[in-house]
Amino acid sequence: MLLALNVNIARRFCALATCLTDSPTAHKLLGRQMDVSELCSAIETTGVRAASWQGGASGGGHKRAEERERAYWHTAVDVISPMGFRVWKALEKSIAAYMSTLQRRSDTLDELRSLQRQNEELRLLLNQYLASRINEELRVPPTAVI
Repeated sequence: MLLALNVNIARRFCALATCLTDSPTAHKLLGRQMDVSELCSAIETTGVRAASWQGGASGGGHKRAEERERAYWHTAVDVISPMGFRVWKALEKSIAAYMSTLQRRSDTLDELRSLQRQNEELRLLLNQYLASRINEELRVPPTAVI
């Protein structure tokens, strides 16, 4: 989209962003989705000439844009307060501990299922041995002891 607007270097992009944010109707332009033709016509109707953002921006405007960008990133660093950061770190630590607990629980359930299968197999084998014909021939069959 930027290539369609002939914005192909960072300085031109900054100048275009300045034009869009400095105009009185910028909130209308930036508040919705629009295609390239709508954006071009909107820029023209705001009174911004293409030469001002296609590289012909004055040095003062460029410095002002740099200052605004620097101020923006300076404030963006402090989006989360130190107290909020500590809260998020504590939350992350708690979630990691909870995840560890859930993982151990999952492993224990897997082990439980395995033991249940083994128990069922052993029960079937015991019933098979107890029902065997050889037990009837013994003087004291195993069923009499149990």
